[in-house]
Amino acid sequence: MKTRKWTDPIIDEIRAIRDEMARESGYDLHVLAERLRASESQGGYKLVTKPPKGNGK
Repeated sequence: MKTRKWTDPIIDEIRAIRDEMARESGYDLHVLAERLRASESQGGYKLVTKPPKGNGK
């Protein structure tokens, strides 16, 4: 019996973008991370962080 492979077009698109970003960075994780950090700093939005939660006491 043949099984039909289920595909999700959104996941396929994300994987294609991921592959393109990796290729553009020469498959170097450090280069990719630096490019992502640079992109985030130019994003024009404010990063909001929450304080750590207490231990409940």
